[in-house]
Amino acid sequence: MTKKLLFVLLALILLPIVSAQAQSPGLAIAVDIGFDGYAKQNVWVPITVRAENAGAAISGEIRARAGYPGETYAVSLNLPAQSQKTVTMLAPYHGDFTVQFVTDDGQTRFKKVVSARPLGPYDYFVGVIADNRDTLNFLAGLQSSAGSPVSVAHLQTSDLPAQAGGLAAFDALIFNGVDTSGLSAGQVDTLNDWVAGGGKLVVGGGPNAGLTVSGLQSLLPASNFVLKTVPALDNLQNLGGRPIPNEGPFSAAVPQSVSGMIDLYEQDMPFLVRQLLGEGQVVYFALDFSLAPMDGWAGNENFWRQVLNPLESHPPFYVGYDAPRAMSDYLAAIDGGGLPSPVLFTGFLCLYFLFLVPLNYWLLKRLKRRELAWLTIPALIVLFTLAGYVGGFRARGKNSILRQLSVVWQQNGASAAEETAYLGLYAPVRDRFDIIFDDVALVQPSEGGNGFRGVKSNVSAPTTIFYGARTELRNLWTDIGSMSSVVAQRRTAVQPIDLQLTISGSRASPRLSGTIVNHSENTFTAVALFAGSYGVKLGSLPPGETTIDQPLQLLNVQPYNGTDLWGTPYGQLNNPLAQTQDQVVRGLFWNNQFSAPYPQSTPSQLGDTVFLVGWADSIPADWVSVAHKRVTYQPAQVRVVAASPGGGGK
Repeated sequence: MTKKLLFVLLALILLPIVSAQAQSPGLAIAVDIGFDGYAKQNVWVPITVRAENAGAAISGEIRARAGYPGETYAVSLNLPAQSQKTVTMLAPYHGDFTVQFVTDDGQTRFKKVVSARPLGPYDYFVGVIADNRDTLNFLAGLQSSAGSPVSVAHLQTSDLPAQAGGLAAFDALIFNGVDTSGLSAGQVDTLNDWVAGGGKLVVGGGPNAGLTVSGLQSLLPASNFVLKTVPALDNLQNLGGRPIPNEGPFSAAVPQSVSGMIDLYEQDMPFLVRQLLGEGQVVYFALDFSLAPMDGWAGNENFWRQVLNPLESHPPFYVGYDAPRAMSDYLAAIDGGGLPSPVLFTGFLCLYFLFLVPLNYWLLKRLKRRELAWLTIPALIVLFTLAGYVGGFRARGKNSILRQLSVVWQQNGASAAEETAYLGLYAPVRDRFDIIFDDVALVQPSEGGNGFRGVKSNVSAPTTIFYGARTELRNLWTDIGSMSSVVAQRRTAVQPIDLQLTISGSRASPRLSGTIVNHSENTFTAVALFAGSYGVKLGSLPPGETTIDQPLQLLNVQPYNGTDLWGTPYGQLNNPLAQTQDQVVRGLFWNNQFSAPYPQSTPSQLGDTVFLVGWADSIPADWVSVAHKRVTYQPAQVRVVAASPGGGGK
């Protein structure tokens, strides 16, 4: 009885302390994760924290620790007295996150485990930004090409991230009847990069088209909208394959200027306009999706299947298997120390045997203590073993090596682009490193190709990605013989490359001609142009203008066949990096499980977009550094420039 009483008293004493750690008096914190609760595996997901402080001023960090592999994402949260704040950070989704608010003095004032509704990398995901939350709910009844149901998330404009790569989870985004004038420049840039990477942006018109297009005009294939009354929609009815009830007239925002392809006319007015942008598309439709006839039309399913065609999800290339492996192989291609000099090795062995046998015997005989040989021989063995180990350690080098391969996705003639940097860190000893990104970059540790991750969560120095004025990766751990790797994404300024190209000839023997103007100061090597499954090698691309007129070659895009894209066996390539460069390009364009080019095409099809791919081995080391360590930095870059029809195409 006495023990039970003591236990109850102890619990009453400790309960206020535990409660204080869970939530401080006057402090209320709520956490949301995902886009409308959805998250794609290994793709960036927002973690939004809303805090209200009714007590004294308090400051600290919001920390979200991933269940696997265990890295922590953190951002500062400073709450003056009687204040409210909202902070959002992006992290790759692997499962549950443990979210904490830790004060500057190390006290945990809030802790909660949060999770989202997970989607697979090939699940088709649509985001709807509309004034009515019920708009387009029926899209969830569609099935993707893979046979899985389409997932629909309802968002507000404020939910769209401004960081490069932040929209990677979505396959399509639909804006309808919502004011977009408040979109920031960063959000518009992110939308542009997302479309160029393969996304599909659909914008509805109708009476509120002026508000809807106000912040998206730079992306749209149409402009100068005039509101018109249309009595009937015969062509739309034919497109959907279902009759439209006689509910006209209908209010349509008809563009007076069109820069894209017109897929649907009504009474000689452009109603459905589409334009390619990199690997993606932007679509404008003159009607409001929430008004008649689109709000209850039986032909909606057929209409949207054609607008969203193909209903196939394409994960970012860093999510799949082939691309990260190709990047890791490239980062692992460092110059080794090589074998020791034969002369040095022979001299070391001769010296070893000289000391071990004749000199040892002569010295012990001279001292008349030959019985000590059982001590001197093991001692000499240990001494020379240590000398060999120290010599080998010194030959391996003192400095760590940080290799970087940046993939820069650039639009034709653009002065800004999305950059994805792969980093591989080698160290001669087990150690931990802090990597500083002098930019607001999204960062995640990844596997180094041999299954090693430099992430630790159960030590006094856990691996942490801190988002602030610049991004810091703290405590990335290394091991002997392994590579710790990192993926980082940002939007960066670039010098333009202009492609003015046309494809002529028959499908059986196409030809690519035109000019390329390299406005940068770099001479790019291993340059090639791709159009679907066809390509042409250019060799090098110096600064200035280059004229080409060459036939396009059908590429060997089938995986794991021992040859490069041009059919040359890997064993016959002269450049030591040529094989890994070829594998990187395969990973960028042919990275899905069906081994088909991206955009989707069969091995005998021309693409709708021409891509220039070139390598630059000398780029400025201006945004990645390692704090307080001696590191040899080896950056390289592969530039991918996309030209849509009008700047290059069929």
